[in-house]
Amino acid sequence: MQPQGMRSKIAFFGLLVAVAHVGAKMEDHIDVTQRMFDWASSHGAEFHLEVGVNDIGIRGTFLTKDIPAGEAIVSMPPNLILSLGHGVDFTTTLLNYLREMKAPNSRFKPYIDSHPTIDNVICQCNFPPSYIPMLQHAQTEEETHAYLETLERIFSGIDDATSDLTINDVSSEPVTMEELVYACALTTTHPVTGDPRPISIMVPVFDLANYKRNCSTYLHYYDNPVGNAKFRMMAGDDMKKGEEMCYDYGDLTDDLALLHYGFLPPLEEPPLLLGVDSFAYNETAEQHEIIIFKALKTEIARLRAILDPLLVIDKKHEEGTLVHPPVIEGMEYLHAKLLELQQRRRYALKREIDRLENQLEARVGLPKK
Repeated sequence: MQPQGMRSKIAFFGLLVAVAHVGAKMEDHIDVTQRMFDWASSHGAEFHLEVGVNDIGIRGTFLTKDIPAGEAIVSMPPNLILSLGHGVDFTTTLLNYLREMKAPNSRFKPYIDSHPTIDNVICQCNFPPSYIPMLQHAQTEEETHAYLETLERIFSGIDDATSDLTINDVSSEPVTMEELVYACALTTTHPVTGDPRPISIMVPVFDLANYKRNCSTYLHYYDNPVGNAKFRMMAGDDMKKGEEMCYDYGDLTDDLALLHYGFLPPLEEPPLLLGVDSFAYNETAEQHEIIIFKALKTEIARLRAILDPLLVIDKKHEEGTLVHPPVIEGMEYLHAKLLELQQRRRYALKREIDRLENQLEARVGLPKK
């Protein structure tokens, strides 16, 4: 089964956030990134950045001069942009990257070499199956299983007869499952979708921008129609020399941040998690009081139906009748973050239930139950 809708969600956000648990030496990351900078500059890219380590100990890129609002931070010519194919075709995009990765004389080699190794990436492509139940959310568990099952189907060739591109097309050399997983990880954390064509593209330098909610930078896709057309990352506000380049990945919930990019954003009020806020419930709608009352009751019941089984699980853990999956060597960080995500989900559910019950109490003048 092809993961349903994964590209529509991932391609928009598609940037990697390096996490602090990485095993490779930070000096190696910086050196290989600097070589990629030199390659890009020599082929027409324009940027005023240097690579370094930010305040939380991960690789970042920092301005080497002041950039006024509305001016480009990064300008990348089309010849340096790696096009992977239609953004909704998961198989083709990852196999196109794999083909470039396996090509010994790829013109993108300095860029590909700058990408993190598989042990420095956490996403659904390399998510340990034993950890999946720790998500404690049916939708994300199903989606993660779909990723892993799709990789098995691509590797085994079971769908080759109906595929535009197969694993045997990418290289004359054998392809390992580890290489396929790596290509999946990179093509679900790095690309953005081009505009106006929905083509999945990987943009050197730009994809080093770390996540920051409400970061004001924005993108222009080849906005000069007459010559010198470039992909540009623009400053939304005045930026100072030494400031870190950032990007807001959009409405990123905590669980999707961990699944797709391997990090948990700072805890917000209210916490952002899938399944807590219902699109069917609109408390601001101008409706009859009886309709609003029923909507409140329905939404509270929906949230309790999510929370109550989680509380049963917690009780079993307290009693010792249920234990978490054992920690996998090299995946200690993910195990710890999954436990943190579990607590965030409970907190978000309890907070929203309490908020709605207070509204219900105010409407009917009765104590909340």
